[in-house]
Parts: sequence; structure tokens; C-alpha cells
Amino acid sequence: MMRNPLAMSWLLVMVLAGYVGYRTIYQTHQQRWQALQARMADEQQTQTLRAQVARVVAEVEQFRKRLPPEPEPGWLVQEVTRLADEAGVQLATIAPISPRTIEGLDGCVVLAVTVNFAASYHQLGTFVSALEHAPVFLRIDELQLARSGEGMANIELTVGSVYVPSLSVQPVAG
Repeated sequence: MMRNPLAMSWLLVMVLAGYVGYRTIYQTHQQRWQALQARMADEQQTQTLRAQVARVVAEVEQFRKRLPPEPEPGWLVQEVTRLADEAGVQLATIAPISPRTIEGLDGCVVLAVTVNFAASYHQLGTFVSALEHAPVFLRIDELQLARSGEGMANIELTVGSVYVPSLSVQPVAG
């Protein structure tokens, strides 16, 4: 059966070398290649997510321009006073309300002011419209009015806004 023992030995050595080579070289490189492809896919996904986060942060920062720059009511007093002047309303009093934090939202603060004035119903409508269409986020929290004469009313109005701290997105080391 054995025609040439040397040839059979060489064949056995070649088969064994091929098997060892396959196991140590090809499979090892194949595993490294698959790991590299997985890392590349992860990195592509990370880059995509970073780009999406950057877009969202940019959008949020656009809205930030319409929010108070600080958690103090002085900004709100100035805005309401400016809008009252534009609407032709003479404010009798303007009183800031103590800022209050929003539970569960770190750094977010509700700002409010109460204003009292006498105005015609038309002036009141103009002022409310100015508040609603202001370039900054304002909200009318409360409105009380009492008739004071022919076409006039005494008005107490509470106007609010919300301070939201800047988002600080730190780049992740990759």
C-alpha cells in the first residue's frame, strides 16, 4: 500500500503545514479583519451621532437667542418695558417676582414680573399682541382687569419667561 514512504511523509508534512498555516495565519488575519470592520462600523456610527448632536445643539442655540441671557428678572423687566413703550402703554408699576427653579431641571429658572397700568381696550390688545409676537419667549401668566371708565381699564398683568442654561456638550475622546 505504501508505495513511497518518503512521498507519504512529505504529503503528511505538507498537509500538516497547510493546516497549521491556515489556523495560524489565515484565521488570525480573518478575525483581525472582522474586528477591524466592526471597529470601522462603530466609528462611522459614532461620527454620525456626533454630527446629529452638533446639529441639535446648533438648533437649540438658535432658540437660546430667544431666552433670557441670565437667570435674573432684570432682563424681563427691560423687555416688558420696551414692549409697553412700543405699544403706547404707560406702565404704572412693574415688580419682579422672585425667580424660582424648576424641579428636576438643573439650572432652569422661571422668571416673572407683574405690571400695573391703565389703558384702553385697544391699547391692551396692542400690548398683549406685542408680548405674544415678541422676538423673545414671553408668556402671559395672569391677566386681571377692572373697568375704570369709559373704554378704559385698570390692568394687572403677570408676564413670564424661562431661563435655560447653556448646553455644554463635551467632545468624547475616541
